[in-house]
Amino acid sequence: MVTIALKSYSFAEYCHYDDKTDNRYELVDGHLEIMTPPSFRHLLIADKLKDILTQAIKDQHKSLICLPELGVRTGWKKSRIVDLAVISRSQVIDSLEKTAICEIPPLLAIEIVTALLTTVRDSRIPSLPCLPSLFCPRWIPKTL
Repeated sequence: MVTIALKSYSFAEYCHYDDKTDNRYELVDGHLEIMTPPSFRHLLIADKLKDILTQAIKDQHKSLICLPELGVRTGWKKSRIVDLAVISRSQVIDSLEKTAICEIPPLLAIEIVTALLTTVRDSRIPSLPCLPSLFCPRWIPKTL
């Protein structure tokens, strides 16, 4: 992970940040960190999980939606892009024109940890057992 700027950003500034590139960033303690694209294996796992969750939501007639790469506020000056998240449809409808960053915690957040992350140290993930603790401050009921 590469830190892009030394400037400290507020959460509101991050939500409106646009550097006119296709880069994606997470907000870590007020600093922007560029996100590298995932592997194809990672994308295929996310796609399969999304299909499974979407079908389960339909089967149970829930007013929920499973979205990939949703921003989730995890602290005062922190926001992560999770691989998949389950949120209420009303939360999406109420925010259609806004940046896809949830301040209300999702019902489920999924981070896919691939073999690459277990062999090459990813600075976003202190250690694999600690991964759920990154989301606990925002009271996300379940992190997989």
